[in-house]
Amino acid sequence: MSVAAYSQTLSVGDKAPAIKVESWIKGNSVKSFKKGKVYVLEFWATWCKPCVAAMPHVSKLATKFKGKVEVMGISVSDRPLNEIAEFVKKKGDDMSYSVARDTQSDFMKKNWLIATKTYSSIPLTFIVNQSGRIAWIGHPMTMDEPLEQIVAGRFDMKAFKTAFEAERKADVNARAESAKSGAWLDPIFAKVNGLMFKKEYEDALSELTLFIDANPKALGSLGNWKLNLMIALKKPGVEEFMKSLLGTEEHKEAGVIEDLLSHITGTKRKLSPEAYQIGATFARRLVPLSKDNWQALNEASMAFFLAGEKEAAVQTIKAAIEAETKVKANSRATKEQLDAMLERLKQYGG
Repeated sequence: MSVAAYSQTLSVGDKAPAIKVESWIKGNSVKSFKKGKVYVLEFWATWCKPCVAAMPHVSKLATKFKGKVEVMGISVSDRPLNEIAEFVKKKGDDMSYSVARDTQSDFMKKNWLIATKTYSSIPLTFIVNQSGRIAWIGHPMTMDEPLEQIVAGRFDMKAFKTAFEAERKADVNARAESAKSGAWLDPIFAKVNGLMFKKEYEDALSELTLFIDANPKALGSLGNWKLNLMIALKKPGVEEFMKSLLGTEEHKEAGVIEDLLSHITGTKRKLSPEAYQIGATFARRLVPLSKDNWQALNEASMAFFLAGEKEAAVQTIKAAIEAETKVKANSRATKEQLDAMLERLKQYGG
């Protein structure tokens, strides 16, 4: 569980937020909650293995309560619509309920998942009662009993609300304590590293995106990692994401900026002029922090050159060369780097 970025807090007993989706892929198109009917909203993604594992169980409940409960699977995946539709088609009876994809602006994720202030991963399920209020929030594999009680009109929502909010408060306090040591990021580091090791890069990016959305304080620590994956996987939105990194405290530090620029200068993918301009903005931030660091100055010079700022590129590569020549250990490695920078200076026209 994790603390979310959004100001509103959604809890048990609250009026259910609106339903806004990009497209209904399967089943009924639900536009609003009708009085007297119960609704289940199951949030999932194609890459989420626990979500996939829960689908047959959700389908059984949809069949059991057919006519009394409208079950909906809301995909918060960043996969294209056609890819999600193909996934749903292949699942067949394992997804015997209505399925939709969230909007491009992530309306459902923001106004449902993240607004609970307990969201850290999917699957996550909401049950909306006959009065259009959220009666229960939890894992889909544990909703059998509360769903049956809600349908029968004998669910103690007040008691569940007390327990839910007590757990949320304890989680917030625990997360605040672990944040002091940075340990709260250990689980996401382990999960994403595991996915990277298995070369499941799309899934790694999705996990990072969900975690950062729910934990804005993690942006500075995880942002470069996400940016690298976005570039490597040719994802849109690189420019806007880079802009968001300009505001983090971590991206005022030389090492973090240098690492970010390495993803811009080291990729074979041609980025947009705007992306290169934002890179130059980071480079201008890096230069005064790196007077004696030839590696950092070298990265900054390349960022300037890609942005079309040749004069700044020349000045910075000269500074990098000067800093490198001051290195006492004249190893083969540093000589090769010096030769590369001298060649770069010629390329820049200096």
